[in-house]
Amino acid sequence: PNPYLPSSAILLGSSKLIVTCPGGGGAPERSLYDLAADPLELDDLAAERPEEVDALFDRMKAELGGHPCRVIRDAVRGVDPTEGLDEETVRELEALGYVG
Repeated sequence: PNPYLPSSAILLGSSKLIVTCPGGGGAPERSLYDLAADPLELDDLAAERPEEVDALFDRMKAELGGHPCRVIRDAVRGVDPTEGLDEETVRELEALGYVG
């Protein structure tokens, strides 16, 4: 998975499914790891275990209340980066060009 793209993961037993959301649409990348046998997540088992990938993906969608890429996109879009910050901090961030 690309560490610079939004992603979501679900664990069930020693299985970990990572769903990486592509920029600009397209199908998400789905990677499956057996953490008991591969704790460093070096051996992607998604191609060998498509049924397990589908089951974990369905469970992820059910737990998130929708497709993980849509949930992430909607959450990011609705975030106000200055929410909860005092006015002075907001002015400082604006002066630095981080918000505004």
